[in-house]
Amino acid sequence: MVGYVTVVTGIIGVSAVSLGFASYFKLYLDIDPIMVGIVLILIVAVFNFRGIQLSARVNTLLTFAEVGGLLFIIFIGLPYLGEVDLITVDPEPMTADASGWQPMLAAAALVFFAYQGFEDIANIAEETRDAETTVPLALLLSLLITTVVYILVAMVAVSVVSADALFTASKLDNPSEGPLALVASTALNSPVGGKLFTVIALCATANTVLVLHIVTSRMLYGIARENCLPDFLAKVNPKTRTPVSAVALATLFCILFTLGGSLGDVANLTNVGVFLVFFMVNLMLLMHRYKNRSSETLRQTSLALALNLGWFPLLPFLGTLFCAAMLLTQFWQPMMVLGISVPIIIYALLITALAVPIYLLSRRDWN
Repeated sequence: MVGYVTVVTGIIGVSAVSLGFASYFKLYLDIDPIMVGIVLILIVAVFNFRGIQLSARVNTLLTFAEVGGLLFIIFIGLPYLGEVDLITVDPEPMTADASGWQPMLAAAALVFFAYQGFEDIANIAEETRDAETTVPLALLLSLLITTVVYILVAMVAVSVVSADALFTASKLDNPSEGPLALVASTALNSPVGGKLFTVIALCATANTVLVLHIVTSRMLYGIARENCLPDFLAKVNPKTRTPVSAVALATLFCILFTLGGSLGDVANLTNVGVFLVFFMVNLMLLMHRYKNRSSETLRQTSLALALNLGWFPLLPFLGTLFCAAMLLTQFWQPMMVLGISVPIIIYALLITALAVPIYLLSRRDWN
């Protein structure tokens, strides 16, 4: 179930980021954003087909551009810090039933999208020296550094440009530059800044699409190798060692979700998948600890870990509650599915429910 939801989340994530790429590409060519997103997915699929070495080189180059762009935004926006109140919530948009926490929780639900992919660090554990120490340290450091960068970028962005203007710039049907490109052009008081950052933003979003596409196709391949999906998905090209069938299937479904066309809906749909995965993983850890609570090895391990009450782990418990609360409160916005208005959470749960027949079919002999 977790593997299935993770694959679906990765596929929808590719679609969401490709639409984000289109929101910046519109500054150069007035082309249907859905078509731009589909073309990007096809280009990324070609790199994926060619093999992991070429994809890794492209990923490295685009990552340098991505990090440089965010640091550039922070640098040019630092003089604007203090221009706006970053703490007080504007009471005017609030309804009688709303509170200052609601927009923050909604933003937290959406920004979860930006924290996809950190768990993939564990995939290279077999190739890492002293993996038991290095991998957790790399995971925590990457989370810490990324969080600091995200916070600084958010503070700078709303200090340079109003939140309403950023929201308008993020819409796919808005003909002007994207949100952070708007921040760059405003901070530098020149359209050159916006155009420069637009190139960087295109590199960043393309890089994310590339990484998510690779990881998702490899997960399809891995699940198929465990005989939980059809055998043809586990076949690899003898020359490039690429799981061509898995790459092709992932590409097809990425394109189908991109046809939805709404960046907000697709991003929220992705976040539902992320919260479902985290909810299930935390819940499984609680169940594992409970079933093995009398184990001497588990007791010794629990004593060595922080925030544990005996065998009971507090962090997974809090994680389970948080994910459940976000799922039950933040994803009831309607989205159109085959001409029918359906709440995002219901649509996501229907997709998740498909894991049951897939699991039952996986018990059959695909060969």
